[in-house]
Amino acid sequence: MSGADLKRYLAERICLPMPDADVQRLCQQDGELVDILVPITKLPEALRATELSYHVRQVLTGAQVQQTGQAEMYTAFRTYNLVEGTLAFIKLYLDAVPLVMDRNVANPSGATAKKLRPDFLCWVNNVLLFKGEEKATAAQMSEAVAELTSNLSTVWLDDLMPTHMQAPCMLAYAAAGTELQFFSVRKQAGVATAEPISSAMDLSTFRGRLRAFTATCNIWRLLAGFAETDLRTSTCLGQVLKSVGGKCTVTLLPGFVYKCIQGFQEHSRYTSFELLGTYEVYLAPVGEPCLGPPANEAVAARAVHGVLCVLAALHSEGFVHRDVRWQNVIRLPTDDRWLLIMLIDLENAGKADCDCSEDPFPLACWSRRTLEADGRYTAASDLRMVAEQLLDQLCLPPGGKGSALRQQLLEGAPSAAEALEHPWFCT
Repeated sequence: MSGADLKRYLAERICLPMPDADVQRLCQQDGELVDILVPITKLPEALRATELSYHVRQVLTGAQVQQTGQAEMYTAFRTYNLVEGTLAFIKLYLDAVPLVMDRNVANPSGATAKKLRPDFLCWVNNVLLFKGEEKATAAQMSEAVAELTSNLSTVWLDDLMPTHMQAPCMLAYAAAGTELQFFSVRKQAGVATAEPISSAMDLSTFRGRLRAFTATCNIWRLLAGFAETDLRTSTCLGQVLKSVGGKCTVTLLPGFVYKCIQGFQEHSRYTSFELLGTYEVYLAPVGEPCLGPPANEAVAARAVHGVLCVLAALHSEGFVHRDVRWQNVIRLPTDDRWLLIMLIDLENAGKADCDCSEDPFPLACWSRRTLEADGRYTAASDLRMVAEQLLDQLCLPPGGKGSALRQQLLEGAPSAAEALEHPWFCT
């Protein structure tokens, strides 16, 4: 849709049910509301959306926040009530739309990643289709609009999507004080622009709240329509992924991945270095997670070759990875998704030849053959993990070159650098 089409669509009138007494009172105050507000008892019993009528009443006529200072939380409360709360309410009853919402929260370290995330984010099929920026006062509206084009201005990472896929435009709002306005955000030739698709709405007035509520309901219709398409991504731009227990978070952002582990001193016993407090890393380049082995042997050979390149570099500096699994392999953006491979997750890495026979080891993915007989984790231990965690998941023909490499790695014969010269990688 063009910006003009979106503007017309968001303004399309919606009839809203409300309790009878509220409709009567409001229509007496404004006669034009007769065609918009519907007394709930006038609806057929099967269509009496009682809970919806209460939600409409609360949003449009409920107690409004009384701002006693200049803080963004007042603006966030207003937009949550009108926008996020309304989308959440609709999703409660129409849960077929795979809609996920989140809000940016303060990071105790003040990390760059926090500054690059919008205040409000909404994904459908992992595609960032709707976002919002909020400021404390109306005088800061221009700042909120500017951030629409600087903070996550694309719906997905183009490098991780097929080149023939055209990204849809992103819907957005900018809110400052009691003022709210909707925009479409598009990126052309690397430049993001924000085009207004509504006029500014004053949320301190009934009419302003009604227009904002109507626009939000129509945005839901757009999101539901997108959910019926085949467009989806495997990676969720801007979403904070949390580990079990919540201590480790990973955020995918344009150009890098931000990883944070709170209380890393508890985890550092698995490593050869000490770090008190928070572990924060910015990782680049961005790749696509590998959830399992490749489908055919030739492609698998290229993937394993990439892993061995990483291990050869680590081993040459006296370090070991200790957590070699397909889940820690990513594919870098290329036409051939298996051509460039990286091995990630170095939180368990450490110096080679350390005694790992006692608590907190072993790691869950280790086998009885991982450590040396004296309990040390060596470079050969990494290579045994390549054999057991990577090659064992492939359907390698017995007696073939891949099976021969697997056996050699289990026996600790070649180094990672030597293994790179194996004939399997020349097929």
